[in-house]
Amino acid sequence: MNTRWLSAPTRRWREWLDPFLALVALAVSAISLWVAIGTEQANRRMVAAASWPLLQADTSNLNSTITFSVLNGGVGPAKLKTFELFWNGNAYPGAQALLKACCGYRPSQSSEEATLTTGGVSGIVIRAGETHTFLSLPKQTGNDDVWRKLDRMRRQVTFRACYCSVFDECWIGGLRNLEPRRVDKCPPVPVLYVE
Repeated sequence: MNTRWLSAPTRRWREWLDPFLALVALAVSAISLWVAIGTEQANRRMVAAASWPLLQADTSNLNSTITFSVLNGGVGPAKLKTFELFWNGNAYPGAQALLKACCGYRPSQSSEEATLTTGGVSGIVIRAGETHTFLSLPKQTGNDDVWRKLDRMRRQVTFRACYCSVFDECWIGGLRNLEPRRVDKCPPVPVLYVE
């Protein structure tokens, strides 16, 4: 195009048009990038929320059977890394050790040993909505004394567990509230409940 024929006001207008359009394109690109980053962060939060586990401990005495359980009240599976059980300020490695300390349990008595059911807790996956019972003691002839003592003391038992989501986001807590503490990874524990 021959600029000789263009008038001076038209040339000035064209001199400003190209830089103005470049600035508009730059602004639109910056806004698009900002929206994309915000959307990506929102998507990450939604995926994390859709896979969030929440472990809680429960004890019950239903139909004369005392149970201790861990349930996942969250919406995603929980990889239970460590589990600790405490009574009277002491940690116990399993149900038999706890019952011996609190309730006079003697595993040599065949009727008591036959009625006690235990299960491992650490190193398992608990699906959303699933309950995992790790101690069960039905009341039967021959275990009345141990059963009554356990029923009285079961609400004094406390727990601490560290668990992770499928995305390895980890939490540690006492399994009694809705606010476990977020941790980078599960720390080792001195007395792991393994039975």
